[in-house]
Amino acid sequence: MNVHLPLLAPRLSLSNTIGLQHDFTAKCTNEESVSDVTKFKVNGEKRYRSPVVDAFYSYVIVYSLSQRPVISLVDSMLDKGFMRLIPGDTPVLHTEQGW
Repeated sequence: MNVHLPLLAPRLSLSNTIGLQHDFTAKCTNEESVSDVTKFKVNGEKRYRSPVVDAFYSYVIVYSLSQRPVISLVDSMLDKGFMRLIPGDTPVLHTEQGW
């Protein structure tokens, strides 16, 4: 699947970015992150995106894409997110779906 999803501009509202209705803020990067599975259409076909947004910068730091909302979509996103962590990082991940 060749879909280009640009990174988000800094300091966007997280509730507008991925649909979460909470005000998440962090004092530094990798402190708190938010995620939600989002459905969108490409050429009339449903696709699903599972991003992780850093609450400090409001940037998408990792994401995964799928044709169906399945657990492997979230597992892939988490694997990518864990690979970005450095020793000593202890982020909290908030999600609406509870996957």
